[in-house]
Amino acid sequence: MARLTGAFVSLLYERTDTFDWADPKTGVVKPIRNFVGLMSHGDGCVTREQISFPRDPQYQAPQLTAGVQMLFPVIATVNKSKQKIQYTIRTDMPPVPAPEFA
Repeated sequence: MARLTGAFVSLLYERTDTFDWADPKTGVVKPIRNFVGLMSHGDGCVTREQISFPRDPQYQAPQLTAGVQMLFPVIATVNKSKQKIQYTIRTDMPPVPAPEFA
């Protein structure tokens, strides 16, 4: 049996975004892929968040259903210039449906 470890983000999953970005310096096209969903905060605020895919081109995103509350294992980093937390999906475990508590 495996245990959940590390940081997790719970989102109401909306969609998976894909965007092909052309690096202006090299001209190389880089795919940018994200999970997008709504995150509820303890103060009642709801924000739209993105969880980036890893840079590994072999990473295969799981098929998720829109409108389902999911628990995403993430690596959280701080973008100091934007004063924002950024999330990247971990590849060692898949997203799972969020548990329900009474």
